[in-house]
Amino acid sequence: MRAIVALTPVAKRGSKNHLAAKPAQHITGPDASGQREVEVEPGVGVAGHPVGVEPDFERTGALARGPVPPPEATPDSVAALSLARGIVDLASDKQASEIVLLDIRGVSLIADYFVICTVGSERQAAAILKDLSAKLLEEFGRKPLHTEGKPDSGWVLLDYGDVILHVFSTTQRTFYNLEQLWAAATPIVRLQ
Repeated sequence: MRAIVALTPVAKRGSKNHLAAKPAQHITGPDASGQREVEVEPGVGVAGHPVGVEPDFERTGALARGPVPPPEATPDSVAALSLARGIVDLASDKQASEIVLLDIRGVSLIADYFVICTVGSERQAAAILKDLSAKLLEEFGRKPLHTEGKPDSGWVLLDYGDVILHVFSTTQRTFYNLEQLWAAATPIVRLQ
């Protein structure tokens, strides 16, 4: 048995539009936009669901709701965590405040860990960045792959590939609110 199915936007659970498969009522032709022809067994609907039961595309596979467990540890992720913890220790030694280490492996491909900290002044930011760069080169043999921002801007990013350090002034940290943006990440360290 063959059926033509149209993918139509459907609002669910107060969220934005989602695509859900529904049998098409009025089809103008097999090449109409958003429609495709699929093989369907008698009594069975789209994606193996019984006829009349709409599949919930939001909850399939990796898109299931709930906390995202971090991936298994690998030698690279262990080295990255060691680097991230070294950055936390160095920032703490230089009196940075509100230090957070986030494991973003399960929610992003850009890095494994974020270290976020707040500094009280431009001078403190410059001191942390200078000392941090020297010690990470000495202890881990690592230089930042990319640097963004300057201490006088209120935000500096040091990208070490698998670990990204954000050094914020109080106002910029409140403005960017990275902890909220990356709320699905797993906090590992939180120092006040």
